[in-house]
Amino acid sequence: MEQNDRLEMLGISGATGIVGRLYDPYSELVVGHVGKKVADNRPLKSLYIRHRSEERYRLFTPFSETLSYEDAALSPTGPFIFVNIFEALVEDGKFGGGYDWHSLQKIDLPSGKIISELKDGELEPRFGHRSPWVADIVGVDKDGETIFVSLAIPQEKKEAMQRYCLAKLHPAQRQYEVITELSGGYL
Repeated sequence: MEQNDRLEMLGISGATGIVGRLYDPYSELVVGHVGKKVADNRPLKSLYIRHRSEERYRLFTPFSETLSYEDAALSPTGPFIFVNIFEALVEDGKFGGGYDWHSLQKIDLPSGKIISELKDGELEPRFGHRSPWVADIVGVDKDGETIFVSLAIPQEKKEAMQRYCLAKLHPAQRQYEVITELSGGYL
């Protein structure tokens, strides 16, 4: 039996593979981080959930042909998940080959309700004229509200390379604190 057939039996349709799994002890939900290909073989990721007592997963993130749920990190203080979302660039109905940062969401796991959302352009542009964006979620602080991220800081000139830093992000307040510059882009 192929992997896709096994995933279909578990309620995960159209998947090309499991990216990762998380278990939230507060809600007793298993979260499957799933990769799939949609139109133009564009790779996107989504989240599926199931209660630990169930066998079949159900789609947790809204179905989208352009949004990819790239990073997922659980809160240590309750049944919440933080997700970093990118949007595929589509021109004339075709995949343009890249992605733009869309948002970072804190979502209540049992209900799927978005608790807070930080969108592109909402962080203060301290280093130039353009707002930084979240490249990766690195982890969640013990307070359950502060996220450690790799933050991309666009330079004033569009052709200049972006700077990356490790930062403490407070998404509900739309604030961040730079911890250190990252050399070589992400490292």
